[in-house]
Amino acid sequence: MGLFETMMDHAREYAQAVGTPENDGHASQRLSPCELALRSELENIAPNSNSPVRLDLLFSGDVQGVGFRWTNQSLAQERHLTGWVKNLPDGTVRMEIQGPARALLAHLERIHAYYARFSNRIWLEQGQRIPALPDQTDFDVRL
Repeated sequence: MGLFETMMDHAREYAQAVGTPENDGHASQRLSPCELALRSELENIAPNSNSPVRLDLLFSGDVQGVGFRWTNQSLAQERHLTGWVKNLPDGTVRMEIQGPARALLAHLERIHAYYARFSNRIWLEQGQRIPALPDQTDFDVRL
């Protein structure tokens, strides 16, 4: 088993162990159908490609007033992912994030694991692949 697979297994185990009272520790119940479908799509790409994939994501739940944008920025920069994240007036957060599919999967895992420690609910309302931007070099928090 490679380093990536080992890290993903540890993140999944942590997410399942932490759980929340509402889901009795089952991580899959904390993920929206949209996110499950998107993860499946990324998993099919991940083993075969290092080409950049760009995602347009809309999160709801406990995503404003909890450092969600800044946490995403920090985690994205650690993995050399590019894009941006922004609070919207309706209480949701929109993010465009770009990088190899396996790094995007790891990013989603880490976001859920990080916020599960605080019992925050992070729910992916919408998620889709969009064209990659080859000239983007950073991950920004937009105000």
